[in-house]
Formats: sequence, C-alpha cells, structure tokens
Amino acid sequence: MAAQGRPRAALSLLYRGALARFVQQTDLEIPESATEGECLHLVDVSRPEVETGLFRRLTHLWLSLAYGHETPAEREVEQLCRDWQRVYGGAFEQ
Repeated sequence: MAAQGRPRAALSLLYRGALARFVQQTDLEIPESATEGECLHLVDVSRPEVETGLFRRLTHLWLSLAYGHETPAEREVEQLCRDWQRVYGGAFEQ
C-alpha cells in the first residue's frame, strides 16, 4: 500500500495489526474506547523496548497523518513496514 501511494491505508493496517498482535499474542488488555495515547501508554509499560520503540514511531506517524494531515515520506513508511515485520512478524523472541 505504501508503494502504491496509499500511506494512510498502510499505516492504518500496521497500527491495527500491532494492536491485534498485542491483544492476541501478549494478552495485553486494550479497552475498545482507548485513544492512541492510551494504547501507547499501555504498550510502553508492558512490552520490551524493541516493541515499544517501534510502536512509538508507528503511533507518531499515524497521528501526524490522521490528525495533522502530514503525509510521511514513502521511504519512512517502507522502513516502518520492514521494521514491523522484523519486530512483530515473528523474528522477535519474547
């Protein structure tokens, strides 16, 4: 999606995928009404730095795009996709 010029769709998918991973694979309880800031806080206090660092970057880019209407550079989204796969996609040991 990022390579197709659809950074919003790409970041949305990465963000929702990260939340789903936390809930399903780590039993992190995230209320349905949680804001992005609340989700970030829950992840920050419960997950290892390698995960929280990536989730912080993802959240920042998502908030900048969704609310600030700042489109990130394509290379930034592509790097985030690679890092997401490395950290959340199975290569990271818990």
